Amino acid sequence: MINQLRISTKIRLFITTILCVIFFSGLYIYKMFTPVTQSWNLYQDQVASRQVMLMDIKAQFGYGGMIHNFKNYVLRGDDKYTSRIEKNYQALLNDINKYQQLSSLATEERQALTAIKTVAKNYFDNSRVVQRMFTEGATAEYIDSQVKISDSPALKGFEVLDKKYHELTRDYGVVINTTISDGQTATLIGLTTIAVLVIITLTLLYRSILDPLRTLRTTMQDIAQGKGDLSVRLNTNRKDEFGELAASFNTFVSSLDSLIKEQREIINNIKLSADSLSDITTKSDHSIQTQHMNTEQLVTAIDQLTATVHHVSTNSNTAKEMAITVSQKAHSGQHAVENTMYQIQNINTHLQEASGIVMDVNRASDNIGQVLNVISEIAEQTNLLALNAAIEAARAGESGRGFAVVADEVRGLAQRTGTSLDDIKKIILDLQSGVSNAVDAMSKGRSEVEEGNSVAQTANTNINEVVSSINGVEEMNIQISTASEQQNAVVAEMNSNVHKISEMTTAISDDSESIVLQSESLAHMTSKLTTLVAKFKVSA
Repeated sequence: MINQLRISTKIRLFITTILCVIFFSGLYIYKMFTPVTQSWNLYQDQVASRQVMLMDIKAQFGYGGMIHNFKNYVLRGDDKYTSRIEKNYQALLNDINKYQQLSSLATEERQALTAIKTVAKNYFDNSRVVQRMFTEGATAEYIDSQVKISDSPALKGFEVLDKKYHELTRDYGVVINTTISDGQTATLIGLTTIAVLVIITLTLLYRSILDPLRTLRTTMQDIAQGKGDLSVRLNTNRKDEFGELAASFNTFVSSLDSLIKEQREIINNIKLSADSLSDITTKSDHSIQTQHMNTEQLVTAIDQLTATVHHVSTNSNTAKEMAITVSQKAHSGQHAVENTMYQIQNINTHLQEASGIVMDVNRASDNIGQVLNVISEIAEQTNLLALNAAIEAARAGESGRGFAVVADEVRGLAQRTGTSLDDIKKIILDLQSGVSNAVDAMSKGRSEVEEGNSVAQTANTNINEVVSSINGVEEMNIQISTASEQQNAVVAEMNSNVHKISEMTTAISDDSESIVLQSESLAHMTSKLTTLVAKFKVSA
């Protein structure tokens, strides 16, 4: 039952018990010492007071007192002794009266006091006789021979009083010693009782406090010194602070047990993740090395593409200049046809001049055909380069997607340029056919002037179309030149980006190697953690 009490309650109960034991033991000792006090008070009242009064009676009666003053008065006759005798006699009577008032006065004591009082009265009465005799002129020797007082009754009385005093002293001494002995015995019993109860109470309190402390200390030492058994639980049946401490300790150990379990799972997961990370990092490192090699190849290809684009840009500028020249010549032909239309009436006169102009046109058309062939070759080469650029961009993956779009646009532009060139060739063929017809017409002579006029009109229309087509070719050449310049800038940017990608790939490769080392270090640390956590024994 005591284990169900709180420590503060136990301590209060212990203090209360000790105080109660001390109180009742003190009360018992007080009661046992009360007879001692009573005996001592009786001793003071009956014995000590007898001693004081007896000594005073003897002092007033004996030497220096009444008898001594009476003898001096008889021998010297000095009246001062009469007052002393009277004073001693009155004091003696007062002491005897006090003595007689004692409650436990014995009969022999009363008789002894009466005898002493009688002898004292004889001395007092005889002092008056002696005084009268001195007045009558008697001598001291005469008075001494005449006045005889017997002291024996008083002396016997004093002996009786002394004997009674000693008897009372002896009797009260026995009583006081007996009561003191009883008080000492009671004190010893009380102190022994206090000591026994204190020892019993301290033992119970000691055991109720120390036993659970030992259990708690042993359990905590088992956990702290390496056994690490976290499945151990303390008994919580107690209702005191140790029960609360045991419950708190069990809660702590349970939390620690759950924590160690979670740590084991986390460490296992970390170990698995570290192993997986190591494998992934190794594979990633191989992939990065491969990507680095591919990037180097892409850098080489981009450098080649840059040179090719620069060449295309140069050729496109040349084609643009040639297109301008063709345009100028086409405009000249147009003006010539117009002049032919206006001067058709003078065709015979200017036939030679017209024939020469037609021949110039024929030669110009031949030159245009050659220029168109060059432009066609440039368009085909541009188309091929754009196709190669698209292939390299596809190899570059996400980094080359923007360049692939540009390459597709360049290829489309080259295809459209080829289509336009085909149209121009067709027009040139038509132009050459027209020139041939014009030559034939001029050979037929003036009879066919009107037909020539019609042909001239047709030629004018065709030349207008040629001029329009040449203007279109000029515009397309300008676009090709602009696109080539843009393509050159894009390729330069691509070259810079690819070099950056190569540098980043190298840095990523270095980081990947560092990650591999960190993964190995993490695996080593998780192995150590597993070893440390394995020292703890957790609940199932």
